[in-house]
Amino acid sequence: MTHGLYSATELMSRYRQGERNFPDLHLASAQLQGADLAEANLQNGSFKHADLTGADLVRANLNGVTFSHAKLIGADLLGANLGKADLSEADLSLANISGANLQGALLTLARFGGANLSMANLQQADISRGRFIGANLFEANLSEANLGEAILGRAGLSLANLSRANLSGANLGDANLSEADLSGSDLRHANCIGVNFGRASLAGSKCKGAIFIGANFFEARLEGADLEAADLTGANFYGATYDRFTRLPPSFDASMLKFLG
Repeated sequence: MTHGLYSATELMSRYRQGERNFPDLHLASAQLQGADLAEANLQNGSFKHADLTGADLVRANLNGVTFSHAKLIGADLLGANLGKADLSEADLSLANISGANLQGALLTLARFGGANLSMANLQQADISRGRFIGANLFEANLSEANLGEAILGRAGLSLANLSRANLSGANLGDANLSEADLSGSDLRHANCIGVNFGRASLAGSKCKGAIFIGANFFEARLEGADLEAADLTGANFYGATYDRFTRLPPSFDASMLKFLG
């Protein structure tokens, strides 16, 4: 059942009067630029094609909300609950999504350029072909997320959890993945030129066809990683660890690596 509201104007009027509970609200193409909806309950609503540029959605309950094709440029979603929300093809450039919950969310083709997603939970989210150029994903949880063909150039992913994530065909050029957990991840055919994997774990990762030209693997963990068919030209492996299950190119000089047996 939809909430008994029919316009963005009425929504904002009731919010200013202190009401916060607006579940199942459908306001497609609504003009809500700069709207203050902090801590509002909008779960299971629909804001397709809506303009929420600069909106305040701090700690709002947006569980299951549809924001497909919506504009959330510069919006503040600090600590918001976006679990299982549909943000496909939405524009969240420069948005603050720090600490938000996006577990299981649909983010295909969404744009996050310059956005702050530090410590956000994106576990099992579908972010295929998403654009994260220059985004901050420090300590974000992307475990088991689908980032196939995503663009993460120059993104900050230090200490991020990408265990068992799908990064096949992704563009990670010049991203910072220092101390990140990529164990069991799929990096096949990914562009990892110039990526910083310093002290990261790539244990058990699949890297067939990946390009690691000029990448930094300083003290990275490579136990069980499959790098046999990857391009490792000019990469730094000083102090990285590997074991008998690690697969390296036949002509690879492993003198800088530490063998763990």
